[in-house]
Amino acid sequence: MPQGEALQVACELVTASRNPAAPGYAEASQRLEQQMVDPGFMVHLCYVFARLTPQHLADDVRQLAGLVLKEGIRRAPLLSLDVQTQGFVRQEL
Repeated sequence: MPQGEALQVACELVTASRNPAAPGYAEASQRLEQQMVDPGFMVHLCYVFARLTPQHLADDVRQLAGLVLKEGIRRAPLLSLDVQTQGFVRQEL
């Protein structure tokens, strides 16, 4: 189960990348692009999308995490990810 600093980083990146007019948007978007090749990051996005509630994170941030996850899986199909990551994503979604 994802937790700790990596989960916090995933939440912060998705939050910062939701508004193109916000300071830090370009950097956050670039870091998201770089992280999308990391299976661990995909697990964190899945957790944010599927498990966090509005009490933890705003719905629009959770929805954006789901879209980023979908794009990451489209770029690197689920079957190309390691078995543990595949299992976690399938279980959560």
